[in-house]
Amino acid sequence: GCPPALSLPPSSSATSSSFRCPSSSSDSAPSFAASVAAAADSRRKFGYKERAKMTVHQPFERQKAYHREIEDDDPSKVMQAQMYTPETLKAEALARNCYRMVAYDLALPELLDRYAERAAELAGSMEPVQFAVILNAFARSQHRHDKMLKVFTKRMPPRLSHFVPMNYATICNAYAKLREKDEPLFRRFSAEMPHKLPLFEGNQISLVANAYARLSIRDDLLFDDIADEVMRRPQELCHASLLRIANAFGHFKIASSRFWFVLSDWLLQSYLDFTAQDIVNLLNSLSAVDFQHDSLMRALTQSLTDPLMLGELEPSYVGLGLNAMGRLQWSGRGGAEAIQALATRATELAPEADAAVVGQLLHACTKLPELRRNKAMLDALMERSVVLVPTSNAQSLSLLVNSCTKLRLRDVALLTQVAKTIPKRAKEFNPQALAMIAHGFAKLEVRSEILFYLLATQIVAKMPLFTGQGVGMILRAYGKLDIKNDKLVTACRKQVKALADELTPAELDDIEAGFKALDALDPHMEGLLHRTRRQLQAAQSAAAPSAAPSSSRARRERAWAREDGEDDLLHRLAAQDTAAPPFSSADDAGGLAYAVSGPGAALDGGGARGRGGRDEEEVPAAVGREGRKATRQAEASEADRDHNLWELWGAEGSSKSRPAAGGRRREEEEEEDPWVLGQSVGGGGGGGSGRAHTSSGRARRTDDDDATPPQGLRNYLAQASRPGRRPVVLDTADGEEARSASRRGAGGSESAGGESGSGGGRRHMRRKAA
Repeated sequence: GCPPALSLPPSSSATSSSFRCPSSSSDSAPSFAASVAAAADSRRKFGYKERAKMTVHQPFERQKAYHREIEDDDPSKVMQAQMYTPETLKAEALARNCYRMVAYDLALPELLDRYAERAAELAGSMEPVQFAVILNAFARSQHRHDKMLKVFTKRMPPRLSHFVPMNYATICNAYAKLREKDEPLFRRFSAEMPHKLPLFEGNQISLVANAYARLSIRDDLLFDDIADEVMRRPQELCHASLLRIANAFGHFKIASSRFWFVLSDWLLQSYLDFTAQDIVNLLNSLSAVDFQHDSLMRALTQSLTDPLMLGELEPSYVGLGLNAMGRLQWSGRGGAEAIQALATRATELAPEADAAVVGQLLHACTKLPELRRNKAMLDALMERSVVLVPTSNAQSLSLLVNSCTKLRLRDVALLTQVAKTIPKRAKEFNPQALAMIAHGFAKLEVRSEILFYLLATQIVAKMPLFTGQGVGMILRAYGKLDIKNDKLVTACRKQVKALADELTPAELDDIEAGFKALDALDPHMEGLLHRTRRQLQAAQSAAAPSAAPSSSRARRERAWAREDGEDDLLHRLAAQDTAAPPFSSADDAGGLAYAVSGPGAALDGGGARGRGGRDEEEVPAAVGREGRKATRQAEASEADRDHNLWELWGAEGSSKSRPAAGGRRREEEEEEDPWVLGQSVGGGGGGGSGRAHTSSGRARRTDDDDATPPQGLRNYLAQASRPGRRPVVLDTADGEEARSASRRGAGGSESAGGESGSGGGRRHMRRKAA
């Protein structure tokens, strides 16, 4: 029998006719073997292809067709597909795609809002770097989303300990660009950043300082730490970082001379990299702290005179630069040339300037004499002002009137136009602007009752916000133009009563003059002003004596800190003025004679003594030039003498002086105090009784125990050699004897005398070295 035919797949090249019975053909044996081999080979090839196909292409056989297109398509299309579907992204992918979208300029307001909504949802799981990246992207696109900022402000503080310097700098800069002034959050930043400041790079420090300045969040402790870091490593700051630091410190008017010296030195090294706008901003910062660095100022002003640099300046920067030069008042080389160059540029740009710039330029003219004499510039600015008055805001109008007042520019047509524009914006004026408008019209003698009536309405409504200076300006303006308004006067009276404790003498004079000009100074107000003036005078007189000691406090502390402060003590005593005793006599003091500190003061109860223990009758009331010359010659001859310090004390202690008029002398026979400076302890010495002890224990001074006058001390200190200072040796035995003698002398039980009391003053009971 024939073998069964093999079943082959359709794809096989062999047909069923090839597998016939071998007996039916003459060449059946070889053809049958070939057919079997071909069939086996075909099966092997077919099986291999199927297995390869299943392993390689199996994942894509079960997917839809568009997935294959995404896999084979360009990667940018895949990225954009994720970018435009933020609702499906997690925190890390959301931050990455948000940054790429802004960097590739693909951001749209609607798409940014969707990103913000998704970021607010994922804020609880975000890392610090993701907060920083998303905020930086929104800041670069200048798109603000309040809900996202509110959620971020709530979620960031608990994670501040994990923030790195880059996160702080990026977030602070983003909040500054978005104008999001969240002071509690920045206070938390201020508490966390100081101990990490050494890890900040120079650029990061400048970004943090600039953010605080732009948001006007002042933190003195943080800026002190920033100043220390800048002074420690200024070489790490580029010219842009140095400029940001200068602007930030100038904004807060932090005038640390050491810091500004270091900063100015490094600014001088990089000033060639500054643009014209940078130079103007730097001058404005220096003027804010009133700091002048000659080398830096010369370099900056010479750079501004370059025509190419001037061509870069816009009108606003020209006004800012001129105002900065007006505040600095720098008279060094190049200053006048820079002012002239800026004035020329301002004249060229006057037709393009807006109202704020015109006000700035006019205000600069009031500070710089060079600009006051520049008639071309003033004419151009006044012409531009006439055009801009109808569209000017309240601040620009008040600044325009104030500048015209200081420049004595009485342009009636311009002021009339200003008066017509003010009623339209009356509610926009603050108290300072209202006072400046009224004062300016009165100073230029432009009387408009309608205008002043409208001003009075706004002044009465805002009177609680006025200061004493503003009230004085208002009253004097209305009084000078003789425009009376009862409501205004009543409101001013109430405000003066409320501010009575805060008024200065100048403000009191202005208010009183204003009330008098309006015939509104009633007795009650006059008494109030008089009482306030007396209180101010009493406070000033009480504060005057304490001003001198406080100014030399550091010097006194250094003097007392020294081991040998005798010379400093003598210098202070020589320079100290004689003060009058608190009571003119013992009767005025209730029977008590108070000791007055300072040498040369009369301590005997008679208040008619002058400087140096001399009577007042010996000193003429007025001394001419010849008299003063003779006095100086006498003092010089006295200084040439070789005095001994202890002789000076003894001589002054033994000198007799006449009793003062009205004084009372009472001599009591009591024991001498051995510690009184300048008396002799010996029994027969001519030192006088010094200080007598009354029965009640209170000390009195007699006429013959005056202290050394300051002039005597000056003469002694002027000598090259001082024989009064001698080394002494204190023995133990002598010390015990001295202490026992001191106790006996203080108790008054025995008279001072003998060999142990041969010295006086600080040398009492000391023995010279053998």
